[in-house]
Amino acid sequence: MAFENETPFIDGLKTTPDQEVVIDALFNDPDFKKIWDYLKACQKVIVLEIKPGLKIDGVERFGGYSGWGVKGRLTINPTKPEHVNNPMEMADTIIHELIHAVMDLKEDCGDTNYPFDTDIYELYNDPNLQGPKTSEKKHVDPRDKDYLDNHYGDGASDPDNEYIDINDKAQQLIIKIIKRLIRQTGKGGPTTTFENEEKRNPKKKGCCAGVFVMMGIAIMTIIIL
Repeated sequence: MAFENETPFIDGLKTTPDQEVVIDALFNDPDFKKIWDYLKACQKVIVLEIKPGLKIDGVERFGGYSGWGVKGRLTINPTKPEHVNNPMEMADTIIHELIHAVMDLKEDCGDTNYPFDTDIYELYNDPNLQGPKTSEKKHVDPRDKDYLDNHYGDGASDPDNEYIDINDKAQQLIIKIIKRLIRQTGKGGPTTTFENEEKRNPKKKGCCAGVFVMMGIAIMTIIIL
């Protein structure tokens, strides 16, 4: 078994009634289960940790994953206000950190039942980046800025200073799962990951109204004729 503290970890995510409903649904989601089961069958151990108020580099974080050392460590901050106010944010964070774990442990876990398409990357292994692989905007190579703006977007914890560290395809997988959970549970709503997708693919406003106006003009012309 690759996970340490699995049951206490899952129980610790449920700090509110809405979180409990969402977490139960998440752990029964087919796409999520592929990720979880892949890591659970891995040889390397991942320590699962609940840490209210988690801070990394002086910023309170939604969660984190570290692969350094003999064991990996995945940490979630369930009491962050965004997680409490919108339980889908916590589901989003869990999936996000598991994506990092899969990317980090692929050599340990192997190709059998690998849960992702080949176009899913984290920033730190993206072959399309030319400069240093960093999420800190001030250290990004100018050659990579447009690519990161278009295929990554702002980070959730510190959007002014950091890029999110998983690419658009990974974010779209998260969005797919979250949309399904919202439909199933009626709890929470879109997460910060949706904001990056909206920036990449803004909804066209007023397009349908214009079509209806043109149709109306056409109909009136026919009647007049």
